[in-house]
Amino acid sequence: MPPRTPRALLLLECCVLLALLVTPGALLVLGQRGHDDVLMIEKRTPAAPPPTLSLPSLPEWLAELQTWFDDALPLRGAFVSELNAALLALGESGDDTVIVGREGFLFLDRTLADHQRTARFGAQRFELSVRATLARREWLDRQGSEYVLLIPPNKASVYPERMSPHYPVGSGPTLKDRFVERFADTPELHVLDLRDTLLAHKPDGELYYRSDSHWNLRGALLGLSATHARVASFLPGFTAPEWNQLRLRDHVTIGGDLAQVLGLHEVIRERVPLARERWTPAWRTWQPPSELRLPPGTRVRVFDNPEGHGTALFVHDSFGAQLLPWIGKPFARFYELTRASDLATNDTRLLELVRATRPDVVLDEIVERAFNAALPLDPEVWK
Repeated sequence: MPPRTPRALLLLECCVLLALLVTPGALLVLGQRGHDDVLMIEKRTPAAPPPTLSLPSLPEWLAELQTWFDDALPLRGAFVSELNAALLALGESGDDTVIVGREGFLFLDRTLADHQRTARFGAQRFELSVRATLARREWLDRQGSEYVLLIPPNKASVYPERMSPHYPVGSGPTLKDRFVERFADTPELHVLDLRDTLLAHKPDGELYYRSDSHWNLRGALLGLSATHARVASFLPGFTAPEWNQLRLRDHVTIGGDLAQVLGLHEVIRERVPLARERWTPAWRTWQPPSELRLPPGTRVRVFDNPEGHGTALFVHDSFGAQLLPWIGKPFARFYELTRASDLATNDTRLLELVRATRPDVVLDEIVERAFNAALPLDPEVWK
């Protein structure tokens, strides 16, 4: 009779067999989690698995395998977050797109060119954008629409003293400054540069999130007041709300978009202003006329307010999203379109949208850091 295998050894063999069966699937699941962390935290596309191995390309294949493995590393997000938290405590950033400033302020690296006055925008291109803006304004005037260009400043333009000392403020005008100065004597073009307004109200409380690249509600309300006051100056019957009467309350929330890039949005907490009252309009998706074909994925939203006056079309980027829905409250009909849409970046299609909606005013919001890419460059479209 053969000797009996000890029970402990049998149990060990079963565990090893089970591990061999489970490990590939577990690594696949955890590897996907690593890829998800790359997408959510690091805001980039994770590396793809390397192609089939061939001996002549072995060094390249091994490098691609290492890159893929690094991105698929289980619990990658936790490791990245812990590393970034340690770097942040030392005043350093774990991501090239985030700048660690003073007193808990984080800044977006894309605003450095404006902050240090290193952005390049050639004279010929600048004059072309000026001509295109004037052509757009003249075309809108023929359609019976006023044009308001709303320019929220970069966070660093309002809080240069909170920027990292490694990046001192440059001298000379920014692209936005040149543009605003160019139209200073053009009253028919309503250009609202909000930097001086926000600078004047800094003593009232923080106007931008510390861990986010956007203004908070307190800053956005200043933009609302300036915008509606300008509309009231030319649209008969329009009443600008007194936004300074809106009651605010403090609320502690998780970190913003810059904290998320560092994987620290669940770690960082900050106190932000919220409105005590809520106003939720009945948004609906606008159904365009058959002759206007919207690009795939484009959505134009609209709501009606019987107590409002006039019609507005609001084209905006992420800063404008902070103004919703309040910016539309004084209007009888309000259309909204994000600038991320192809419809907003294609002048020909935007022209068709104006023809279809026939607004009294077009509100065009462009944050300072997006000026280089968002200005129109084809005056012929608006002839």
